[in-house]
Amino acid sequence: LGFMYERKFMHDKAMEHFQKALSIKFFDPLILLEIGRLYNLNNDHEKALQVLGGLESDPVIGVMARYHQACARLELKELNRARNGFEFVINKIPSYYPEAFLKLANIYALEKKPGLSSYNLGLYYSHKQIRRNETAVLHLKRAVETLPDGPEKKKAKKLLERLKKGKPKISGRPKRSFS
Repeated sequence: LGFMYERKFMHDKAMEHFQKALSIKFFDPLILLEIGRLYNLNNDHEKALQVLGGLESDPVIGVMARYHQACARLELKELNRARNGFEFVINKIPSYYPEAFLKLANIYALEKKPGLSSYNLGLYYSHKQIRRNETAVLHLKRAVETLPDGPEKKKAKKLLERLKKGKPKISGRPKRSFS
């Protein structure tokens, strides 16, 4: 019922049912993940972080929890922590959350880094779930023009060439270390 109400944008009713499910199955990670998502949807990002915080080490839903934590941190303007979260998700499962590229582009735009913003917009629009190759080409051209020499520029050039030839996107992105 919680999922049904959530899909009908009846978040209060959805939360009521997820809380009831949690009272039956204490600390169930899937229920907690949904409660955290709902807190984000209701703009209660601090509560979302509290609920999602214990889930990041879960082997099954840990990456999903990190994505939703990063969304909350972005809304709270914790840009460094949000960026690290989205990059972690992209490095783990780039195909699952294409929106992480879009959110990274927004972070880089806020940080006045247009090359990295364009690069991530290019990755977002070239993603197999989005497939807006003309828009991807536009952003990747801008990225190639503005990025300094490095792995992102090299990858942007490669992806740009492939898109111009009508070939599918190269999977993943350059590996980065997290500290």
